[in-house]
Amino acid sequence: IHLHPPELHGSSLLKDQDWATDEHRLECYRMAVGLVNRLNLKVKRAAYLKHSVSVFLKTDPKLHGLNFANMQWMIQHELEESIIIPVFDGLDERTGTRIGAQGQSLTTLLALGMGESLSVQPPQNMCEPLFTSSKHSALIQLADLISYLLHTLDYEYCKLSVTEFKMKLQEIA
Repeated sequence: IHLHPPELHGSSLLKDQDWATDEHRLECYRMAVGLVNRLNLKVKRAAYLKHSVSVFLKTDPKLHGLNFANMQWMIQHELEESIIIPVFDGLDERTGTRIGAQGQSLTTLLALGMGESLSVQPPQNMCEPLFTSSKHSALIQLADLISYLLHTLDYEYCKLSVTEFKMKLQEIA
């Protein structure tokens, strides 16, 4: 039993583990996909090609705000049947404050009886964002692995060249 397992990140999976080979990494991705499929989990990912949204890069270099707005749009149909808690990993305080304010604004307007005029419907099912570190959350690490696999498919879609390892990840995705 390993009480302090390594933190798993898709872009640098087990890079700091001397024992880990590419085959270990690929098996880790396969296991992550297997778990998501077995439990019928939904992992949503929002992303943009930076050149297509360059106007936003000065104020939000990683496009967190734009991605959060897009994510709200993507899950709109699920809000009718589910309560959604957006979870963010690794945000700096400035970005977290800005995105958190979006969630608080939604809650405030709902409390003022203006829920019907909001673009997020039903607004009571969209919780305020939760900010945490993936270091202590296996679920966030799982979402990160799956998101990275989906990111590799973007390379395929955009017809960008990839390494042999990323080709194998595309097969797993």
